[in-house]
Amino acid sequence: MENKKQRILKLKKKGADRLIERTNRDPHGNLFYHSSIHKGAIAGGIIGGVIVAFIAYMFAAGYWAVTGLGQIAASGNDAAIFFGFVLGSAAGGLIGSIYGIVVMLNKK
Repeated sequence: MENKKQRILKLKKKGADRLIERTNRDPHGNLFYHSSIHKGAIAGGIIGGVIVAFIAYMFAAGYWAVTGLGQIAASGNDAAIFFGFVLGSAAGGLIGSIYGIVVMLNKK
Protein backbone atom coordinates (compact mmCIF):
# COMPACT_ATOMS: atom_id res chain seq x y z
CA MET A 1 0.00 0.00 0.00
CA GLU A 2 2.82 2.37 0.87
CA ASN A 3 4.51 1.67 -2.44
CA LYS A 4 1.37 2.68 -4.36
CA LYS A 5 1.14 5.99 -2.47
CA GLN A 6 4.78 6.73 -3.19
CA ARG A 7 4.25 6.08 -6.91
CA ILE A 8 1.25 8.41 -7.00
CA LEU A 9 3.20 11.14 -5.19
CA LYS A 10 6.13 10.64 -7.56
CA LEU A 11 3.83 11.10 -10.56
CA LYS A 12 2.44 14.30 -9.10
CA LYS A 13 5.88 15.56 -8.21
CA LYS A 14 7.30 18.08 -10.66
CA GLY A 15 10.96 17.37 -10.40
CA ALA A 16 13.51 18.19 -13.06
CA ASP A 17 13.56 14.58 -14.21
CA ARG A 18 9.74 14.38 -14.42
CA LEU A 19 9.15 17.46 -16.55
CA ILE A 20 8.61 17.08 -20.26
CA GLU A 21 9.77 20.17 -22.02
CA ARG A 22 7.13 21.71 -24.23
CA THR A 23 8.63 24.00 -26.75
CA ASN A 24 8.01 25.28 -30.25
CA ARG A 25 11.70 25.66 -31.01
CA ASP A 26 14.43 23.20 -31.89
CA PRO A 27 17.77 23.09 -30.00
CA HIS A 28 19.19 25.77 -32.32
CA GLY A 29 16.38 28.21 -31.51
CA ASN A 30 14.54 27.93 -34.84
CA LEU A 31 10.75 27.96 -34.71
CA PHE A 32 9.28 24.69 -36.00
CA TYR A 33 5.64 24.98 -34.91
CA HIS A 34 3.17 27.81 -34.79
CA SER A 35 -0.56 27.75 -34.01
CA SER A 36 -1.32 29.09 -37.49
CA ILE A 37 -0.50 25.64 -38.91
CA HIS A 38 -3.22 24.02 -36.82
CA LYS A 39 -5.76 26.77 -37.46
CA GLY A 40 -5.04 26.75 -41.19
CA ALA A 41 -5.45 22.99 -41.41
CA ILE A 42 -8.81 23.03 -39.63
CA ALA A 43 -10.18 25.99 -41.57
CA GLY A 44 -8.91 24.60 -44.87
CA GLY A 45 -10.39 21.19 -44.13
CA ILE A 46 -13.83 22.55 -43.34
CA ILE A 47 -13.95 25.03 -46.21
CA GLY A 48 -12.51 22.57 -48.74
CA GLY A 49 -14.88 19.83 -47.60
CA VAL A 50 -17.97 22.01 -47.95
CA ILE A 51 -16.96 23.32 -51.38
CA VAL A 52 -16.12 19.91 -52.86
CA ALA A 53 -19.23 18.34 -51.27
CA PHE A 54 -21.36 21.01 -52.95
CA ILE A 55 -19.67 20.41 -56.30
CA ALA A 56 -20.14 16.63 -55.94
CA TYR A 57 -23.80 17.17 -55.11
CA MET A 58 -24.27 19.32 -58.19
CA PHE A 59 -22.76 16.58 -60.35
CA ALA A 60 -24.78 13.80 -58.68
CA ALA A 61 -28.09 15.65 -58.84
CA GLY A 62 -27.58 16.39 -62.51
CA TYR A 63 -27.41 20.17 -62.29
CA TRP A 64 -23.96 20.12 -63.86
CA ALA A 65 -23.97 17.36 -66.42
CA VAL A 66 -20.43 16.29 -67.29
CA THR A 67 -19.71 13.51 -69.74
CA GLY A 68 -17.85 10.68 -68.05
CA LEU A 69 -19.02 11.42 -64.52
CA GLY A 70 -22.06 9.14 -64.59
CA GLN A 71 -20.59 7.11 -61.74
CA ILE A 72 -21.24 9.99 -59.37
CA ALA A 73 -24.87 10.25 -60.44
CA ALA A 74 -25.34 6.49 -60.20
CA SER A 75 -24.15 6.34 -56.61
CA GLY A 76 -26.75 8.78 -55.36
CA ASN A 77 -26.62 12.18 -53.74
CA ASP A 78 -25.73 11.02 -50.23
CA ALA A 79 -22.65 9.05 -51.28
CA ALA A 80 -21.50 11.88 -53.54
CA ILE A 81 -21.82 14.43 -50.74
CA PHE A 82 -19.98 12.18 -48.26
CA PHE A 83 -17.06 11.36 -50.54
CA GLY A 84 -16.90 14.93 -51.80
CA PHE A 85 -16.59 16.16 -48.22
CA VAL A 86 -13.94 13.56 -47.39
CA LEU A 87 -11.81 14.38 -50.43
CA GLY A 88 -12.30 18.12 -50.03
CA SER A 89 -11.43 18.13 -46.35
CA ALA A 90 -8.26 16.13 -46.97
CA ALA A 91 -7.09 18.43 -49.74
CA GLY A 92 -8.23 21.56 -47.90
CA GLY A 93 -6.49 20.48 -44.70
CA LEU A 94 -3.24 19.94 -46.57
CA ILE A 95 -3.50 23.29 -48.33
CA GLY A 96 -4.46 25.03 -45.07
CA SER A 97 -1.50 23.56 -43.21
CA ILE A 98 0.86 24.63 -45.98
CA TYR A 99 -0.65 28.11 -45.74
CA GLY A 100 -0.03 28.04 -41.97
CA ILE A 101 3.60 27.11 -42.55
CA VAL A 102 3.99 30.05 -44.96
CA VAL A 103 2.41 32.39 -42.39
CA MET A 104 4.76 31.05 -39.71
CA LEU A 105 7.83 31.60 -41.87
CA ASN A 106 6.79 35.14 -42.72
CA LYS A 107 6.38 36.09 -39.02
CA LYS A 108 10.10 35.73 -38.30
